[in-house]
Amino acid sequence: MISQKASQVPNMAENPIDHKEVTNRNLADENPTAVEMTCTHCNQIQRTDVKPKVGSGTYIMCLILCIPGCCCLPFLMDKCKDQVHYCSNCQSQLGKYEYKACK
Repeated sequence: MISQKASQVPNMAENPIDHKEVTNRNLADENPTAVEMTCTHCNQIQRTDVKPKVGSGTYIMCLILCIPGCCCLPFLMDKCKDQVHYCSNCQSQLGKYEYKACK
């Protein structure tokens, strides 16, 4: 009986367990507006401060609007910029929502 049970146990070397790292979604990367989240630096639950920053989507929109005078508009509009999320407590960057000119 013991030899049958021993043969039924899988060999761990032959069948390694597939360990997948489980990470939480970063809400800051998915939202252009402020979100409440735990800061990874100071471990405080804070509402993020969002600041616009020129990104690749801004430059792409500038190329699309290559009509003289209109190409500067994406640089003047916060909606055409990446939205960078910062912790309101320690000012660490927590994520970035990237503006995509062509969705």
